[in-house]
Amino acid sequence: MKRTSTTGRCPAIAAPTPSPTKPASLNGVSRTRPAPNRASRPSVTLYDPPRSPIPGDELAAAIGIEPGPELGRLIGEVEAAVFAGDVESADDAVALARRLRSQ
Repeated sequence: MKRTSTTGRCPAIAAPTPSPTKPASLNGVSRTRPAPNRASRPSVTLYDPPRSPIPGDELAAAIGIEPGPELGRLIGEVEAAVFAGDVESADDAVALARRLRSQ
């Protein structure tokens, strides 16, 4: 047996019936969207990528090279060392870059 509403629509999308205890203007439907409950969302910690403790132009000047692919490779190595905890200061970064360049 088919179920149809009096409006001819599918029952799942038929308009809600007015509630005798609520104002007729709402018809049981909230007009405002509730604020999101941030406490119920899982906590996610986002990390920034590791950054060199010395800007690239200063690193290039300190080790005596021009900006280019070699400098980019050295900055990447320094950032990886920062992430690993092996480099903490600009002096450590320069020392590591010099070691890597001499290899």
